[in-house]
Amino acid sequence: MANEVQTFNIDALDEDIRKRLTALNSKIEQHKKRDTEGAFELGECFDEVAEVVGNDKDCETWLEGQFGYTDRHTRNYRSLRNLKRFKARCINAAILPTALFKMAHADQKDVEAVLAEFEAGRKLRVEDVTRILKGNDAESDGVAERPVEDIPGMKGFEKYAFHEVKNRSERLKELMLHILTSVIDAYEPKLRGRALVKKVLRENVRLQAEEAYEILKATIGIFQRDKRRQNVMGLLNLGTPTNDGGWSKLLPTLWSLRYFEEVPSVGAPEFLKDEAIPQLQWALAMSDAQIQDLFEQAAEKNNSKPVVKKEKPARAAAKETVSPPSSSNDTCKDQSGDAPVARHDFKLPDFMTRGAVKVATSTADKEDAA
Repeated sequence: MANEVQTFNIDALDEDIRKRLTALNSKIEQHKKRDTEGAFELGECFDEVAEVVGNDKDCETWLEGQFGYTDRHTRNYRSLRNLKRFKARCINAAILPTALFKMAHADQKDVEAVLAEFEAGRKLRVEDVTRILKGNDAESDGVAERPVEDIPGMKGFEKYAFHEVKNRSERLKELMLHILTSVIDAYEPKLRGRALVKKVLRENVRLQAEEAYEILKATIGIFQRDKRRQNVMGLLNLGTPTNDGGWSKLLPTLWSLRYFEEVPSVGAPEFLKDEAIPQLQWALAMSDAQIQDLFEQAAEKNNSKPVVKKEKPARAAAKETVSPPSSSNDTCKDQSGDAPVARHDFKLPDFMTRGAVKVATSTADKEDAA
């Protein structure tokens, strides 16, 4: 390689290019970082050298002659440009350069799979990264031949748990989409000044809300004992999460939909508008445009149904005694004795706010005319 270094003549370059190459030479020489961020920076420097000298071969020759980087080293660091869109996540996960070099030549979905493992807190070796990039086909000790529920060790348990959580999340998504669609179908008439039929919604979501609640709670809940009787056996229960994240805040909403008959009639529409719809929209990562599409579908469906007017009873029914509707910041406690979980204010789509204002304005106009 020494002869090849001599064939690259820096003096034959333009003066501006020589100055730029000299500056790069100094930058690379002073580069001491050996972490993830340093690997990306070095790859960017090598790419700039290739741009200055004009071709990849001269770049490799120059870097080997100046710093001792082999052509393989140079190609590895330069390949990190393939991970540019994942750079921040790779740095946050502190992935070693040797693992990055493997990831740089993988498909996007495989890179995502490796990042998911790192971001879950797992410390992967290079061989682990290689195995994941190959689609888990490179398992040793006959592990690949075993059912996921029979793989020993904590790594085996992690695989089994991951498999089960994936199945649960798919089912939870299916249930929440059904619930959201039913809630929107029930609430849509309110945008046209009509009443919410509470009984219909209750029957449409009761079972699905129950299953969704139990799946979510079993997945993110924690086992805990009564603080007053920490040492008593038989008092270990699955409680609601103690954190205040978005998923834990969804639990009381699912509980209220599960027992929708207990939601005060006067506060039911506001509960659906301010809590149920925005929270389910958040959980399903749906855009306002997608929610509006569901409202349009609900409007078409509701308008196609014949309107049946019920005659008012001869005497007024006894006034329902209910507790005042809870605000979006009230707490909700389920019947299992868990600690209260604060409800959260989720952003309401703009078009729903406009619809409510339109109905209120129309009602006020009618009252003024009368």
